[in-house]
Amino acid sequence: MKKIEGRYLSEISDLITDLGKSGYLLINYSDKPKAFDNFVVYFSNDKETLKIIRDRQQFILAGNKEELESYGLWKAFDSMAEFRKALIAWINKRK
Repeated sequence: MKKIEGRYLSEISDLITDLGKSGYLLINYSDKPKAFDNFVVYFSNDKETLKIIRDRQQFILAGNKEELESYGLWKAFDSMAEFRKALIAWINKRK
């Protein structure tokens, strides 16, 4: 697998580690267009792909509203720590 590099990946290193422990690998990253420090990262566990967006310093998980809403994930998070906690809880409940 090729090494993925990006100027904001260090800011989500704990998320990358936590998702790795849950079987998800970072498969793609983009910070284009370069505006407002936005980026998109994709993780996959071979069964599904997660798309995580940082838009204007807020973190968002793209997905099905009905599923994400019941886990408190159908919103933008101002804190990476809160987002990571909610995301990992959602993943663990689905195992």
